[in-house]
Amino acid sequence: MKEPKLHVLELPSSPQSETKNGQKESGTIESKPLNAYMMGLDVSRCNRWLAVSSSDKQLCLWDTINWTFVSSRSLVRAADKIKFSPSSDNVTVADKSGDVYLFSVMEPNKEGVLLLGHLSMLLDVLMSDDERYIITCDRDEKIRVSHFPNAYNIQSYCLGHTEFVSCLSFLPHNKAVLVSGSGDGSVKFWNYESGILIGDLVCPLQNAKESESSENTKAAFISDNKIEEDNLSITGEMTSAVMHISCCKYNTSSLVGVSLVHFKGCLLYKVIGDLSNFSYSMMQQVVFQTEPWDINLSAEGILWYLSCNEKNPLNFVYFDTSGKMSDSEQSGKVSDTVSLVNSYNECFTQTAISERVCVLYKRKFDNVQEYLERKKLRLSS
Repeated sequence: MKEPKLHVLELPSSPQSETKNGQKESGTIESKPLNAYMMGLDVSRCNRWLAVSSSDKQLCLWDTINWTFVSSRSLVRAADKIKFSPSSDNVTVADKSGDVYLFSVMEPNKEGVLLLGHLSMLLDVLMSDDERYIITCDRDEKIRVSHFPNAYNIQSYCLGHTEFVSCLSFLPHNKAVLVSGSGDGSVKFWNYESGILIGDLVCPLQNAKESESSENTKAAFISDNKIEEDNLSITGEMTSAVMHISCCKYNTSSLVGVSLVHFKGCLLYKVIGDLSNFSYSMMQQVVFQTEPWDINLSAEGILWYLSCNEKNPLNFVYFDTSGKMSDSEQSGKVSDTVSLVNSYNECFTQTAISERVCVLYKRKFDNVQEYLERKKLRLSS
């Protein structure tokens, strides 16, 4: 691992509105613009490009070779999810109105091209390694697999979730398998080309008292090897929305990390097999001090997690060749990286993840009973 270096980048200010003559209209009152904040971020697979979407509807691009600012392009709507294509030639942007735009990296000032649209808010976007398919998920429980770049040609739908689909990922050991997480508290595995469900698990949410009583930021471990799922009561109150999924290759299988709303920790699953012989098992439940914002399982055997801890927002734990988590191993350069990032802890402001999630659940209104009551009164009179 290289020596850690920290680069602090500032989002450029959005262009001010002007008249056709390029001058501001006289007699208008200028309102002070709010500070823009980051909504989505992605790094290209070649590690050269960094793309950021901001709250003021801008798509910003940096070159990481010398960390120079490349361009800033306007978006039609604010976007939470942006992803580079596997070739790193394009950036896909999924916005809140349900549209996906394609922006060129090689032509950094070119406007985006509309690829496809949903009737509901898009929550994630993914592109297959061969760039044959682009996969999108939305608030209406749907996962859509479209051909790329002719996205009007739909390959399949992956249907089965009962709430919004929050995140998508491929299994590293078998890229033909799609993993999806949802607000219904489940993680599903799909043969996405055919839209067939091949695996379905409901994430158990166990109250972790260790994390509440612990005063340090290191992870606690509920079991040394494996949690017996039969001992956990799987009810509606014990499940929560799946917010993030992170996968890494693990010998001839994959490790899948899952973070849930209202849960201060991460569930770790081992997935083996292919489309015809598929199985999974829970390996461990890792408990943090606070609810994580995001998690990442790296190929180096490190689980990174970012949380709203005021002093140490970034932390990590190791897992060995058996998949067992441990915080005993300390790598100097990894620890230096964490300390360097945590020295800028003022950049990480607290936010309630549950508040962002509750708006994704659909509100149901029943006006039938009111109608029947009015009808009853009308008939009785």
